[in-house]
Amino acid sequence: MGLTPFLKQKNAKILFSDAFKKPKIKLVGDIRAPVISSKHCLLGTAFDYLLKAHLMYHNKNSILENCIAKKSLNLMEIQRNNGELPIYNAVSDEIYEKAKNNFNFAVKVY
Repeated sequence: MGLTPFLKQKNAKILFSDAFKKPKIKLVGDIRAPVISSKHCLLGTAFDYLLKAHLMYHNKNSILENCIAKKSLNLMEIQRNNGELPIYNAVSDEIYEKAKNNFNFAVKVY
C-alpha cells in the first residue's frame, strides 16, 4: 500500500495527526529550496524511507520489511538463480553483490 492510501485510513490519520503536530505558520516570500528534480517517484521513495526510519526509531521492535530496496534485491536474486525475468532485466553478479552489500550495510547502520 502506498503512503497516500495509508494516510487516508481513519486510524492512520488520527495517529499521524497526534504524532506530527503541524506548525501554524504563514508562508511569506519566495521558496528557498525549490524542487530541483523531476523524479517524483524517487523523491517519494526517499520520503518513504525517511518516514519508515523515523517510525522504526520510535518503535524499537519494528523490522524493515516490504521496502522497495528489499523487493528489488529479491527480484535480482530470482533473476540470477532462475532466469525468470526477461533478458533486458539481466543483472550481473557484480551489480547484485554491490546492491546486496549496500542494502545489508544500510540495515546494519540503521
